[in-house]
Formats: sequence, C-alpha cells, structure tokens
Amino acid sequence: MDLVVHIEAGPGIVEATATPEIGQPPLTVVFAATVEPGAKPITDMWWEFGDGSEPIHEAEATHVYTDLGVYKAIFHAVDENEVEATAELTVTVKWLP
Repeated sequence: MDLVVHIEAGPGIVEATATPEIGQPPLTVVFAATVEPGAKPITDMWWEFGDGSEPIHEAEATHVYTDLGVYKAIFHAVDENEVEATAELTVTVKWLP
C-alpha cells in the first residue's frame, strides 16, 4: 500500500519592513508586510512589536516605542489550514550622537 501525502503550500511573506529601524525615543515606526496566500486563504495576520503592547491585526501598522532598547518585531500570517509564516525585524531605540 502506498501512502500519498499532499502538502498544501502555506502563506508566504514577500516583504516585511520597519521604517525607521533605528532612532531616538519616542520612536514612531511604520511597519508594512506583503503576504501571498498559499493553497488556502489567509485568515489572520498581525504584528507583535516586542515591547509587551497589544498586537495589531493588519498588514500595515504604526507603533511608538517610548523606551530605550532593542526590540524584535514579528509579523505573522496564518491560513485556513493554520499554517503560519513569520518575519522578524529588529528595531533599535537609542540616543543618537
């Protein structure tokens, strides 16, 4: 008996950006992501900003970092099969010379 497994492609993140990626507090950062659905439609997407704030469930989001630090911002996309794709960006908040 042959076992045939069909794996459907999940979502793909074409591009994810944070503008600017470095700056002084309070730092307003514009996040944007371009997502391609795989075999199934995307059911949810969101940005986590790495500072404990609430995520924003959009492909584009603006977030203000008020504290100094290095933050890992993560974009998530999930499809109907619950296949998840992520992209990670680093945002640095520091005093510039």
